Amino acid sequence: MQRFTHQVAIVTGAARGSGKAIARRLGKEGAQVVLLDLLEAQLQQTVEELTQEGLSVAAIPVDISQEDQVK
Repeated sequence: MQRFTHQVAIVTGAARGSGKAIARRLGKEGAQVVLLDLLEAQLQQTVEELTQEGLSVAAIPVDISQEDQVK
């Protein structure tokens, strides 16, 4: 069962580690996932990897500690 079909999930720190794992799991549960991270190269690599797995993902390079970037 895909619990998050037709929903969007925003995951911070999604370029690697636990953020990447959370993004992958949400994608496998049917969510469209928006990946946020300040590590642009790793973020793009994660997008490519998750897309190859058939997941619906998009990326926004951002430093969430900077309010102007979040807006």
